[in-house]
This record gives sequence, structure tokens and C-alpha cells, in this order.
Amino acid sequence: MNDQPKSKGDSSELPPVNETPRDVRDIAEVAIPVDEFYVAEWAEGNKGRKSRPSQVHIVLSLDEPNNIAFSLRLKSKRRVSELIEALKRHRDAVWP
Repeated sequence: MNDQPKSKGDSSELPPVNETPRDVRDIAEVAIPVDEFYVAEWAEGNKGRKSRPSQVHIVLSLDEPNNIAFSLRLKSKRRVSELIEALKRHRDAVWP
């Protein structure tokens, strides 16, 4: 019997807490210093028209000097829930 927690609303299992990132040879090479982040709803459509939000975006602003931002687009409630559950598990593993 597997006692790993499952993400809410989904029957797939979350990866083990200590899982190494996949397809990464040396995590230090891909670590990106983030200056700030914010979370926002996103709605498709023209700026002048209001549409119902259809995605959640997590925007990461990188440190100077490049002024570059990346956006992680979560396109379903299931994906948002999976990310929340994974963050909570890793938070609890790092700060018990």
C-alpha cells in the first residue's frame, strides 16, 4: 500500500519529497536568481474587453541587469492544486 499523499481533486500521486529534478545534470547551473514574483489571474481577449479569467500565472522577475520576466502558466484547477500541494510538502520537509 502506498501512503504518499495525493493532490486534491486528482488521483495521481505527488512525487517523493526528496525527488531530484528531472533532466537536470547540475541544478546549480540552472538556478535562476529571482528578484520578485507575483501571482495573477489571466484572461484572454482584448485589453478593452473583460473576459472571464482562464489561467493562473506565476510571474518571476529576474535580478538585474537583464530585467527579464518568466511566466509559469497554470491552465487548470488541477494543476494549481498540484503545485500548492507540492509546495506545502516541500515547505514542511525544509521547515518542519
